[in-house]
Amino acid sequence: MAPVAKEIGDLKVALASGKGLDGKPLSTADIAEAKEQVADREVQVADFKTYQFQAPTLTFDRSLTLDFGNREIEIKNLGRATTDGDAFVFLPKERILITGDLVVSPLPYTGGSFPSEWRDTLRVMVGMNPAIVVPGHGPIERDTRYMNEVIDLLDSVISQVTVMAPKRRAMPIAQFKPADLHIDVERFRKSMAGSDPERNQWFRSMVDEALVKLAYMEVTGAH
Repeated sequence: MAPVAKEIGDLKVALASGKGLDGKPLSTADIAEAKEQVADREVQVADFKTYQFQAPTLTFDRSLTLDFGNREIEIKNLGRATTDGDAFVFLPKERILITGDLVVSPLPYTGGSFPSEWRDTLRVMVGMNPAIVVPGHGPIERDTRYMNEVIDLLDSVISQVTVMAPKRRAMPIAQFKPADLHIDVERFRKSMAGSDPERNQWFRSMVDEALVKLAYMEVTGAH
């Protein structure tokens, strides 16, 4: 709940000052969007206060298949990916893949991910040949082009970090600076963020910083 409260506070500061996080004046559209976001987040905070935990009545380890006669639903957990407990849903007859936050567009959410395991999971999902992909966030997709782009991004970062990390002395993760590895992700930045300032800020946070750091931790075993 604390992150949501902080987001509300940041939005209200921006509205009061008339300037965004980048220091640039907010446009009329920016102000309208910020007000809408504040209202949405305040509803979330109110919901948190009345939230009651409902324990699951059915659990599974790696896979669960539900058979409704004319429709089969597969629920799978292939291991750690964007978190240490990801699951996705696949309808084999309809070839519909419901990914949860394993796929988030137009930019991937990398915050607490396990890069190489996430990449491997995405490869399996692409191999299921879905006709429709329903991401955790973003528009419905009719092919796996974006998923393949995320796989390529993960591949590129992991490969570059694997080469660069041994050239630097081992250090505690608290002292590690992602920028010191000079990882080149420019083609993905252009494709995923373009010239949009907000998307570029998100890309810097999720890829330049978080993903590179997580790949470094994975490659070196740093903590």
